Amino acid sequence: MRPVAALFAAQDGLATIGQLDDLGVSRGVRRQRLATGEWGQLGGGVIGLSSAPGSWRRDVRAALLAAGPHAFVSHATAARLHGFDGYDRDERIVVSGASGHHVRSLPAVEVHRSALFGDQHRRLVDGMSCALEPVALIQIAAADGRDAAARALDSFLRAGRGRRRSGRAHRPTDAGRLIADRSWSWTTTAGPQTGQVWRSTTTAAWSLGTTPSTGSMPARCARTGLPSGFGRGQLTNT
Repeated sequence: MRPVAALFAAQDGLATIGQLDDLGVSRGVRRQRLATGEWGQLGGGVIGLSSAPGSWRRDVRAALLAAGPHAFVSHATAARLHGFDGYDRDERIVVSGASGHHVRSLPAVEVHRSALFGDQHRRLVDGMSCALEPVALIQIAAADGRDAAARALDSFLRAGRGRRRSGRAHRPTDAGRLIADRSWSWTTTAGPQTGQVWRSTTTAAWSLGTTPSTGSMPARCARTGLPSGFGRGQLTNT
């Protein structure tokens, strides 16, 4: 059972039924461990060690495991994992389905479906699939407003994780307000100019990325922008 113990240790005392099946844990063994109380059923096909301490991080991982391989941590939850200012005590748990996939998770988990962001727009943070920093910034601009996004971006820049392609430095507050204002305009605008607002926002936000996958905005968006009439309602579901 060493592989099983290693799996639980790597995932905050959690595992999916599918993962346990892959390791050769039979249904009978699983039922026995559940009956004795050594393991507990969390729902969504997730099993946890009863002895493992509860925490926000563990709840996030449980939500992600329940949502499946197409899900990633997003919005306020991604902001907290990235260490953005204003989110260090945010208890919300939000996951999104990449590339338009519908996902389900545990009760009380906020679930979104993202048609705009795919596998290339997420990475592992603390062993969990998480929206890249620029993606999280855009998402919280839509969900929480420009002031929250500006504060988050300021902390991102102060930490030295952001860069501008031109090499010219901006004061953090100016940069934060720049992206936040553009993002806010995008989230509250509907009509023919929405695509232009999207391109302006994502060009600026993606220029802050620190990995190859964040070096350019998505090809679909660079080519066509967003459809006319795309407004805040759709953005908050990305």
